[in-house]
Amino acid sequence: MPVRFYSNLYRYAAAEWLTIMKKFIILFLSIAMLLPLFCTNAYATTIESASVFEKACELFPEHADTIRNEGIAPYGRSSDTQTRVKVFEETRKYSDNQAITYTEFSDGSAYVTSSNFKRTFKQTNSETLSPYLIRYTCNFSVYATYDRAKKLGVNGIKFIIDSLSYDNITSRGTITSDSVSHAFINNTWKSWEDSSGHAYASYSADLPDSSGQILDVTIKFWVGGDSCYITANDEMTK
Repeated sequence: MPVRFYSNLYRYAAAEWLTIMKKFIILFLSIAMLLPLFCTNAYATTIESASVFEKACELFPEHADTIRNEGIAPYGRSSDTQTRVKVFEETRKYSDNQAITYTEFSDGSAYVTSSNFKRTFKQTNSETLSPYLIRYTCNFSVYATYDRAKKLGVNGIKFIIDSLSYDNITSRGTITSDSVSHAFINNTWKSWEDSSGHAYASYSADLPDSSGQILDVTIKFWVGGDSCYITANDEMTK
């Protein structure tokens, strides 16, 4: 074969190799640019959960060992969902804009919920400016004490507190969780408080119990009686 043929073949192979290397370098640089972002998000989530758990221990010192997942070895607890009942649930105010809810079950499973509130003053044309009608936006996050990395997050819940009439939920918000599977907003909800009970929005997510077993946990955000609160799963045991 003529020398020109081999020369052209060499130039073609070199050009192809150079193209492949350029694509590889672009891919490598793209990954290198995105990696710090992922690490930053993971670090921020870790810092956020640590702060919530510290506040929970401060507000619920009598439950601090369970909140820290200490005291009872996970393998020593029963994960029988048929006999598991709620033994404690309470919301305590941490600041004017934040409240912490602690929920504990008979098998040692426990969940910590951080709720953050923002008061808004936007009103529609049909509404009269009144000190008795106050709009709020709430973001909340539910953490399992067994694994703090597992979180159900909901942002943008909007509700109205009306001290002269019934309270109501105007928006159920959106799910923001990326650390749990099967997280969604339930279709069953009640937008208005009435004489039969409070308004509520319902959410579900797969969260671990005290032994690490994944359970479908239902979280309800309630509005009524000129206040709001959060509950997890079934009713309190009597």
